[in-house]
Amino acid sequence: MMLQTLNGSMFSAALLVVGCLLLQRNPVTTEGHRGTNRHVFYALRVDGGPAAARALAEQHGLEFILRVGSLQDVYTLRDSRGRRDRAAFESTLSTAEGVHQVTRQHSHYRDKRVPVEGLDFKFTHSFQRGESASDRQPEENKSDQSLTFNDPLWPMQWELLAQGEYSFSGFDLNVMPVWKNTITGDGVVVSIVDDGIDHTNKDLKKNFEALASFDVRASHGLSHDPMPLRDEENSHGTRCAGEVAMEANNSYCGVGIAFNARIGGIRLLDGPVTDAMEATSLTYNMAFIDIYVCSWGPQDDGATVDGPLSLTARALRLGTHEARLSSAPGFTRPSVRRQAGRVNPS
Repeated sequence: MMLQTLNGSMFSAALLVVGCLLLQRNPVTTEGHRGTNRHVFYALRVDGGPAAARALAEQHGLEFILRVGSLQDVYTLRDSRGRRDRAAFESTLSTAEGVHQVTRQHSHYRDKRVPVEGLDFKFTHSFQRGESASDRQPEENKSDQSLTFNDPLWPMQWELLAQGEYSFSGFDLNVMPVWKNTITGDGVVVSIVDDGIDHTNKDLKKNFEALASFDVRASHGLSHDPMPLRDEENSHGTRCAGEVAMEANNSYCGVGIAFNARIGGIRLLDGPVTDAMEATSLTYNMAFIDIYVCSWGPQDDGATVDGPLSLTARALRLGTHEARLSSAPGFTRPSVRRQAGRVNPS
């Protein structure tokens, strides 16, 4: 009986060791745009435009996905084949005519930034702005009071409304004098790079801009539909969009800080992302979008040190040097009709 029990224990231990070894094995393929191991994604820099990239993909048994944002001659290709010698295949691909760089894409995570819960605003008294709400000139207070809205939560938006019991000693954004000068976001296009935005929301649908929107995760296909998954974990982008461009005076919820701006969403963050996905998001329709809102980043846990990878770094440089052309002398913003051709994923 003792021997039988011992043999049984040894057999169980052996199974446990084998199971642990199997769990520790790394998958053969890298993660793809949806965080699975079924596909391998590549970012290729290749001469000749989309037509050349498509021909190269067909020649090597790959699927052409899309251009990487506004980066010149950089494209995403997908490999759905289980190749025995991945390294040899990549070597052949990198030496093909017109190819300058081949980068296999790996997944990484980005954390959404959320407000600090339980913050006590009493501590702000020692860090007040030079001029508190009570120090403002009477003319300004009188003018600000004329900016009233019928949205039920407007009186509680202390960060915008610096009056009465909701004022925290001048720690509002002092935006009401700006609104008084008719600067309310009119003519500005903002895109929320996040987990998507619910553009059917009553406070967002009037200001929604499809041409500032894209589903990078391709859950809706390559489309301008940034609709998030319907759960609490993927409502961050919608909340961010509301802070920027909630419609004013529609008797619903509150007021956005730029309530006349056009608002779009780029759906990126409801799972692992790749360098190419980030670069696509940060340069998507760059000549049309004025502001990209990115309330996310690497984990801020005190131990993780991370930053943009090569394509994302290139995207940031491109945005710094060539974006926001609408502020340049003599620049005319493309009309929506003309712009429609520019946002074609190819």
